[in-house]
Amino acid sequence: MNKFYTIFWIVALLTFQVCSISCAQSWNPVGSPGISPGKTNYTKIALNAGGTPYLAYMDDTNGGKATVMKFDGSSWVLVGGSAVSAGQTNYTSLAIDNTGAPYVAYSDFTHAQKVTVMKFNGSSWVTVGSPGFSSSQADYTSIAIDGSGFPYVTYVDYSLGGAATVMKFDGSNWVTVGSPGFSAGFVQFTTIAIGPGGVPYVAYMDIPNGQKASVMKFDGS
Repeated sequence: MNKFYTIFWIVALLTFQVCSISCAQSWNPVGSPGISPGKTNYTKIALNAGGTPYLAYMDDTNGGKATVMKFDGSSWVLVGGSAVSAGQTNYTSLAIDNTGAPYVAYSDFTHAQKVTVMKFNGSSWVTVGSPGFSSSQADYTSIAIDGSGFPYVTYVDYSLGGAATVMKFDGSNWVTVGSPGFSAGFVQFTTIAIGPGGVPYVAYMDIPNGQKASVMKFDGS
């Protein structure tokens, strides 16, 4: 009997050890897989301060419009209806401010593929400043929000040879941060983050530099 219990506890201990290694390292779906109604592009995810995940994407089944969903603890639900944008979009980007309000930036086909930013005010999506505020067609839009709640957007600026530009909403208008087209030349895959003190950083694939990664920050002037 003692021998039986010894073997039992050895097996149980080994099973626990194996599970503690393998089970703890598993990836688990958040809600059901395949949460969108159809094909998507430009998926971006962000979490609010409470840990709720939000997802933005271009919805091919809805005319390429920008759509946002969030996980409510049991399922994924639409935020503010079936679409954020009025028409087709590219390069959807998502950020959430410190009040929990989601912002979406995108290349807006309704406005000559210029940049538009929308914010969810708790009941509907509203435009932040003017729609299509960039000077020309913009690709690879990316949005971030500083600690004071001001959104920044970076993008590839085709009015300046495809160089990187950053603009900030000052509460009334979208204004350029530093010089427009500040990169050395044509770039792709621009992305932005806000560091301590509200310092914006931009990373991109640097075409003139052998398509390597480059990072720049704004020094305040």
